[in-house]
Amino acid sequence: MRLVSMNVQVADEKFAVTGSLTEDGRIGKISEAQGIVVLRPMLSKRWTPICRETLLRPGDWIRTELRGANAVKVTLSSDVELTLGPGTLLECISPTEARLHSGTVQALKNDGKDGNEGSDEKLEFTLLGPRVGSRIVKPGEKLIVRTDRDEKLVDVAQTPPWLAGFDGTSNNESLGSLIVTLPDGRNEPLTVGYHKVSIEIRDQIARTTIEESFVNHTPGRLEGIFHFPLPQDASISGFGMWIGNDLIEADVVEKQRAREIYETILREKRDPGLLEWTGGNIFKARVFPIEARSEKRIKIVYTQVLPLRANRYRYSYGLRSELLRTKPLRELSLTVTVNSALALKSVTCPTHTARSQMTEHSAQVEFSAQEYSPTRDFEVVCEVDGKQSDVVVVPHQRGEDGYFLIQLTPPGADGNWQREILPDGEPLQIVLLCDTSMSMDSEKRREQAEFVAAILASLGPDDHFQLVAADVATAWASPEPMTANAATIAAATKFLSDRVSLGWTNLDRAFEDTISKAPANAHIVYIGDGIVSAGDTDPAAFVKRLQQLASGGRQPSGTPRPQGNFRLHAVTLGNANDSVVMRGIANVGGGSARSISGEQTPQIAALELLNEIAQPGLRDLKVEFRGLKVAAVYPERLPNVAAGTQQILVGRYLPEGADQQGEIIVTGKRGSEEVRYAARVNLKGAEAGNSFIPRLWARAHLDQLLAQGGSQAVQDDIIRLSEEFHIITPYTSLLVLETDADRERFGV
Repeated sequence: MRLVSMNVQVADEKFAVTGSLTEDGRIGKISEAQGIVVLRPMLSKRWTPICRETLLRPGDWIRTELRGANAVKVTLSSDVELTLGPGTLLECISPTEARLHSGTVQALKNDGKDGNEGSDEKLEFTLLGPRVGSRIVKPGEKLIVRTDRDEKLVDVAQTPPWLAGFDGTSNNESLGSLIVTLPDGRNEPLTVGYHKVSIEIRDQIARTTIEESFVNHTPGRLEGIFHFPLPQDASISGFGMWIGNDLIEADVVEKQRAREIYETILREKRDPGLLEWTGGNIFKARVFPIEARSEKRIKIVYTQVLPLRANRYRYSYGLRSELLRTKPLRELSLTVTVNSALALKSVTCPTHTARSQMTEHSAQVEFSAQEYSPTRDFEVVCEVDGKQSDVVVVPHQRGEDGYFLIQLTPPGADGNWQREILPDGEPLQIVLLCDTSMSMDSEKRREQAEFVAAILASLGPDDHFQLVAADVATAWASPEPMTANAATIAAATKFLSDRVSLGWTNLDRAFEDTISKAPANAHIVYIGDGIVSAGDTDPAAFVKRLQQLASGGRQPSGTPRPQGNFRLHAVTLGNANDSVVMRGIANVGGGSARSISGEQTPQIAALELLNEIAQPGLRDLKVEFRGLKVAAVYPERLPNVAAGTQQILVGRYLPEGADQQGEIIVTGKRGSEEVRYAARVNLKGAEAGNSFIPRLWARAHLDQLLAQGGSQAVQDDIIRLSEEFHIITPYTSLLVLETDADRERFGV
């Protein structure tokens, strides 16, 4: 017998009990969370990491981890605020009742002056104890209670330290550092005068333009060296320097040649500027001269694609800097302009108190400050209203060449706001491979520990995990997979915290050992920066070796890898990382890559990864083009597309007339089900607008060439493409020359 039809499922929000619940069935929401906070609905086995506003329903349990600054604020529809401290377990019963099973909570009942007659806001709130006892909180009252060893409620007279420090933040280096070498050989940081950032976002494509000045407070003429990180997958498209009152834009030049020209002009005491890629996502700008007691102005432009998730995309700009804690920015200005073909539902700045205005298809966000020391990165979140097509194609014709961008969004990810709850299902096997080498500074280790804690706190009784620490060698927290309980989690987190960041990063040995010992069907999650510092350190070469290892090739030791399906995932920590390695890990292992940065907290990264693993979207994706001649489509191997996310593809096509039509067929699997989507393509008017697409394609093509290795023929292709599309690579730099005579002199 086969089921061929059934009624459409009704959303469970509609099964609401009137009178004590709101219309959609919620009793309140989690309005703020810090550290490791998890939620488990009634009858569920797994816990869901909480990292954003989340609605609450009757029977929900909320838990904060004991170790660390873990706290959460709950706002009930009865106008009650509950703040839970570390090591607390709370059961939400109704808008007017909750049970404290363990830990400490502050309960605040507002006076309800604005409430409607007969609403829950007029009622008292009851906080029950674990077994017996209760506390009544009347309108206008506040109390702090905890549980004791006898499982009784005890009043707390003084404000606990965790409650006073609920709004703590982290500080890591994002903005970059500027160093000058003084005549006596000492290195001295310069002051940043003004920092002006203009961001244009058009349908998920962001173009960031930075103008800033460096202040020389010394009595001598100096050269400044500025190191700064870029976001993952961003590419620099412009560099310039003011010479007098004129802005001089840079040219793309082969790297060694650019450095030689720069040094030549430097010896002539004139005005050169040089921007180089130093590895990973770190770039170095050299500027000369910075005159005595004066300022030098430079301009940097980069572009990036902002991934869509549940109808939202997020822009982040790194501002945090230890340098600016002692030498504040004299003037800071950030302006974000958003233009969207889809109607905008909201454009917000969750990190700063910014001015904003919005129309249906555009928005502007502004933030400015003087004598400012940033403590967090600047972020803007855009939410679009409405569901776009499953497959969107954006073409552009550049001369006689055609380029296109595809936005692939699996059906079912309609983006309507709802709470994300990890589903129960098949038991999970998770292996957490933690980089503990010397490049992992204290901030990276803190983020790593929080991510690991969020993963472990979410596992159900049937799930298993293993923890591996890796630097020059690997160390396992346990020889066999463990179930997640209080004892095993405590032992694993202590094992990780006791590991000191020392030595090189031998990623070959780390993955060889982990893959050979991982159980079948394991999800291996690498958490680090991807910087290879032992053996052959070329990122592309490492990815090739990993590909051979993952495909079942023989290990260096000569021992065959045990057979068994596994997935590799990569979680990037910090602003200094190697994106080639991190993307390669995910592509080779058929998993995904994500980063922890700014508002993309360890808890958010853990939730997204667990959601992808527990309820996979589309896998084994393939794209077929009919009626169109295409080539060089990237990525060549499509990763899994998790529910609610989007995959971007770029490629080239052969223009054969003004109006071209074709079809794109996307096939894949969702669970055991074969899926197929088709979209008609019309390339009419491809020569108008969308001029950013050729550079996006060129960036992807350059990444592919870089992954092939360093043969002379490949290097020549990279240099040629870099010059044609004005993109900086490991083999090219951006060089500022003062005059056309200089360009003619050096053949630039």
